[in-house]
Amino acid sequence: MVFSRADVLNLVIEVCREEKLRVCLSESLKGGLIAGTTAAVGGLLGGARGLALGGAVGGLVAAYMADDDYKSAVQIIMDDLTPEQRDKLLHSVTRELINLGVIALPSLLNEVTLPADLKHKVAQEIVSFFSSQLKMKIQY
Repeated sequence: MVFSRADVLNLVIEVCREEKLRVCLSESLKGGLIAGTTAAVGGLLGGARGLALGGAVGGLVAAYMADDDYKSAVQIIMDDLTPEQRDKLLHSVTRELINLGVIALPSLLNEVTLPADLKHKVAQEIVSFFSSQLKMKIQY
């Protein structure tokens, strides 16, 4: 079965929105380093209570700093991917749809909710593409 590029793109966007897929734009180790450092400094200065307080403060600071370091997968797909990368993603999802035996994509897109198993498989394919092809991490 051949699916139109527009239908597959609509499916990908719908799944990304429903699953709230976000791409991490920074290293996750950075947040851990901040939290760990403040906990260690707190522990040195204030003992056990300082350790707890330092860890809590460091965790909050790391969370605040990392809050803006995520971008929606839809935004990345529509604005940041090159046409070639977008085509590779759509080809990868199309291949997965064929493997799942999907034959009528337009009717799926008109349903109120997508079947959970299909949504999960498409989401997995998107995550796999982002990690293997683009070296980006996606958060559900």
